[in-house]
Amino acid sequence: DGSVNQLLDWNRKALEKARNAQLATDKALQVQQQAQAILPGRPPVQNFQQAQQVLKDNPALTASIDDAIRANQGGNTLYNARAQGLMSTETHQLMTARKLELQQQAVNAATKRAIEEEVKALQAAGLPVIANEAHIVPVLVGDPELCRQASQMLIEDHGIYIQPINYPTVPRGTERLRITPTPLHSDADIDRLVAALSELWSQCALN
Repeated sequence: DGSVNQLLDWNRKALEKARNAQLATDKALQVQQQAQAILPGRPPVQNFQQAQQVLKDNPALTASIDDAIRANQGGNTLYNARAQGLMSTETHQLMTARKLELQQQAVNAATKRAIEEEVKALQAAGLPVIANEAHIVPVLVGDPELCRQASQMLIEDHGIYIQPINYPTVPRGTERLRITPTPLHSDADIDRLVAALSELWSQCALN
């Protein structure tokens, strides 16, 4: 009946969780063994920069750490391995440094995608995006008063804050609105911004 199926399902999930925890523990022990063969010949790992250098110099160790992180699946196995003395402090520092690297890489990739989507939408609407390699998307206004006015109208009429950038931060005649896309901005957010800017470009007679 239903209660038996629930019990079987619970048992299945518990076994799967135990297998995943054991896999993560095995991967963590593998990392510890590799680190033990590498670290004694190096200066102690005492900060994030030193940990990064060890990871850079030892791609095989880094690959094993990546495997362990994936096997951990957001669980506590890696922390428990350290707490139980199965992993040294230095190895744990390497694991933590690599997790931070991977998190930053994911954020950077997501931010890049957000910027690309923002630029594509603005260009499709015929808005004057200034090409650049930074994490911001400048939209050219070319007049300090209109730039200030456009920023004010965006916040007052649309609830969107876009910072106006005027001289002396940028040369005269290149005044702009500075847009900073993030991974938290949805497609709907982009569409709303593009619509608001398009409306402003018509109202303020911007070219």
